Formats: sequence, C-alpha cells, structure tokens
Amino acid sequence: MNLSIIIPNQTWTFALEDLQRGDPALQVADVAERFPGRQGTGLLFRQWLEQLIGDSILVQSLVLRSSQDGFEKIIHWGLIPDDAVLIYALGDEPLPPDMGGPCRLLVPGTVLCGRSELDNCVNVKHLDSVELQPATGTDAV
Repeated sequence: MNLSIIIPNQTWTFALEDLQRGDPALQVADVAERFPGRQGTGLLFRQWLEQLIGDSILVQSLVLRSSQDGFEKIIHWGLIPDDAVLIYALGDEPLPPDMGGPCRLLVPGTVLCGRSELDNCVNVKHLDSVELQPATGTDAV
C-alpha cells in the first residue's frame, strides 16, 4: 500500500505505517462517526496536506488518481472541505481493495456526478496518487 503526494519538483510516498504515524490530531479512528455506513481509519485530508506542504506552494487544484482503474478527478483546492477524510486502513491492516484501497477519499456535501465540480466522483476509491497543482498569478486560494 502506497500513496504518492506530488508537488512540482518533489514526490512523497507514504506507506501504511507513515499514515498511521501522522499527527494524532488529524487521525480519524472510526470514519463511521463522520460517514455512517463506512468503515476504516483515516486522516483529515486537507489539514494533512497543508501540514505536509507547508508554505512550499500555493495550491490551485488537486489531481486525484487511481492507477488501478485509470480514474482521474481534478478538483479546485478551495472546494475540499476541512472534514474530508482519507481512509487508509481497516483495523491495523491496509484498506482492502474491495473497500476502495489502498486509500479512499470521502468528501461530505457532494452531489451526483456531473452536477457540480464537488460531485460524488471526488470520493475516489483506489486512490494512490494526489498531485497538487500550483496557483499561478491571481489564481491563489
């Protein structure tokens, strides 16, 4: 299980143990408390990315990718809410593929795919790569 976070000129790769060692304040021990019917352990996605990148770039958008099925979703950074959760484990084991592993992003407030930029398609399963695209000029959020 690996998750890659990509910014210009740098890539970080996270294994299960790396995500488990993430900031305790950002850990979500039981995602069912935030997303009824879902299982797993996760991280508050936006805050985790903000900690990771610090002031290294101003983010315009994210490219969420699943190499398993070739899926890709581009979403404006400003639309990612603080309570979006990156699920990475089930118990002490990696999130299994039948539950969307290696990682699954869950974003509250989404609508049917194709109805808005913040649609259900942003809830990417089999997520293994997140590319943060920098803002240019007045695009900064």
